[in-house]
Amino acid sequence: MRLFEDEFRAELDRPHRIYGTKQIDVVTGTMAGPLITEMMDELHRQYPMIDVKVHVVKNNFFGGNVGVAGLVTATDIIAQCEGKLESGTLGIPAVMLREEKDTFLDDVTIAQLGERLGSRSRCCRWAAAMRQKPCSAPACIFREEEEHNERRNPL
Repeated sequence: MRLFEDEFRAELDRPHRIYGTKQIDVVTGTMAGPLITEMMDELHRQYPMIDVKVHVVKNNFFGGNVGVAGLVTATDIIAQCEGKLESGTLGIPAVMLREEKDTFLDDVTIAQLGERLGSRSRCCRWAAAMRQKPCSAPACIFREEEEHNERRNPL
């Protein structure tokens, strides 16, 4: 987790152009919850136009005593987040999904999760290239902004 925090802070130190306001809900496991929440608060302090709502999901699917994000299932996300999402977009850490497809361990797809929650669900793949890191909302937001700028101003 320390490496992830260091990478997050390094990303915050880089200048970013943010146009308009950005909102996103993200999910994580109980183990990373306090750190992710602290980091998203720092993100908001430095970029007030960015608001990230962190939803810490308890893993009931595997008995309630597993805290890692990689074993959180869509069933638990639905049970604990339904009706609580504020942004219309849910960031899912890539580590929560099976490597071969966009499916959780309980065989629910990202699309099915989004339909059930009434939100757009996105996997933050670029934030977890090695599938070992929790979701990095700044990477989700900054990457989305960079892609938007590239479409508007191609080289």
